[in-house]
Amino acid sequence: MIYFLYSPFAYYLVYFYDKWHLKGFAAWLYVLAWSVFAIGLDWTCVQLHVYLYKKWTLLYSLPVYLITIGMTLGFFHLLKFLYHRNASLYK
Repeated sequence: MIYFLYSPFAYYLVYFYDKWHLKGFAAWLYVLAWSVFAIGLDWTCVQLHVYLYKKWTLLYSLPVYLITIGMTLGFFHLLKFLYHRNASLYK
């Protein structure tokens, strides 16, 4: 089940971010919304006994998701920049 969660999550995260061309405050809200959605997925997995937390709570997940989603979108921007820079070199 876990294998089917993370790949589509990351794909749709970047897909909709790129499709909607979010900037500024809207981008921050987008990251926050996806972080809350990820915590919801974690909560579902806990309820289905997929995850068993010992010294971790879902509250700890919020800053982790905020950072990792932010880094994922930052990496997307870097890849997009490098792609456009290299594409312009070969014209």
